[in-house]
Amino acid sequence: MKKTGLLSIFLILILLVSGCEKAADDRVVGTVQGENIYFWELSFFLDSVKTELLNQANISGDKEIQEFWKNSDIDGVSAAEVAKSKAFQQAVLFKSKVILAKKSGETLSDDTKNTIQKQIADAKTSLGGDAAFKETLSNMGINESNYKQLLEDSALVNNYFSRLAQDGTISVSDEAMNEYYNTHLSDYRATVTAKHILFATVDENKNPKSEEEQKKAAETAKQVYDEIAAGTLDFDTAMQEYSEDPGLKSNPDGYTFTRGKMIKEFENAAFDLEVGQVSEPVKSSFGWHIIKLTDARTSSFDEVKNDIYQTLASSAFDDYAKQQSASFKITKDDSVINTVKF
Repeated sequence: MKKTGLLSIFLILILLVSGCEKAADDRVVGTVQGENIYFWELSFFLDSVKTELLNQANISGDKEIQEFWKNSDIDGVSAAEVAKSKAFQQAVLFKSKVILAKKSGETLSDDTKNTIQKQIADAKTSLGGDAAFKETLSNMGINESNYKQLLEDSALVNNYFSRLAQDGTISVSDEAMNEYYNTHLSDYRATVTAKHILFATVDENKNPKSEEEQKKAAETAKQVYDEIAAGTLDFDTAMQEYSEDPGLKSNPDGYTFTRGKMIKEFENAAFDLEVGQVSEPVKSSFGWHIIKLTDARTSSFDEVKNDIYQTLASSAFDDYAKQQSASFKITKDDSVINTVKF
């Protein structure tokens, strides 16, 4: 499901903390109508793009992540280059929206400025104090001044969006929302219930087993899946015979969960299945899983209508901003962008 482009910068900050320390960088990576895009802005957008691409590729773990950025490609282009290009495009679009908002006469009220100050204070509290706050910002390649600027620009853009929605410049019909809902039903699954057969690659202390044992687990998982797929082995029978899940005895009918509650690879595979469908072996840090979806509850249209509106309205806002800024002069300094480290 496409995420709304109108999430507050405060929420994005909490969600996108990266693991390597970086200092705020004021080098110019490009311009939009003479307005600079700084390296720290590119870094901010790059964090979200990297997260998106890693999720799409179902990549986790430091070693796998490093390998992905080093050797993977997307449609013939290296993953790192795709990430940098997407981040620059997002930075250009955001800067264009800020310019359009200012040209339209948008300003920030005192109440909004006070709210921004409160968001900064709340962020410091949530992260455990001023030092932790500054470290988090540094990890993202920005400082407190940069963060405040992002909050102010975001508020300006949100005000602009709200005005365009109120005057009908941007609109979303009920028909469009219903169509989107019906074509994205799997995105609106609230809970799923799934059984699985685990072929463990770690011991009870979560330490990796020997290479030989891990190889055997992968081979056995494939063999068992092939038999289940061919109809020569019943899933439940195989689960009782092969699964090394320590929770099997207490959860013989499987696990019921929402998004964000299970290890990512297991969760993604379960939510992508149809009820009754069995997955091919899925690799996680625990081992290989063969998953069978036994039940799923999908949120009703009314429950997710506001989310759908935000998704479609955000997309319409992007299209409108691109149209209105089509004549903007954009420059790009690849010599600076190419210094981005992965």
